[in-house]
Amino acid sequence: MDPRYHSEEVSNELLLTCSALREVGLDQEADLFREAVFDRQYVDLALQGLRMRVHHASPDDGQSANQAAHRLLERLNRLLA
Repeated sequence: MDPRYHSEEVSNELLLTCSALREVGLDQEADLFREAVFDRQYVDLALQGLRMRVHHASPDDGQSANQAAHRLLERLNRLLA
């Protein structure tokens, strides 16, 4: 597990990501980020789930959900780069 995952900045970003995903109806991915907030061993799993959602975006999820997932993934990638 990456020691950067324990920073306050990462904690804030995990909370924001969870909330934003829930807001656009991506509850499965939001649940992974909720788990990652409380147990940092789930951060990699949550990131992987979000990457899969972005790379296999479904038109059934709606444009706003797909755009939100993409933007959130980019924010997280920049933070953790």
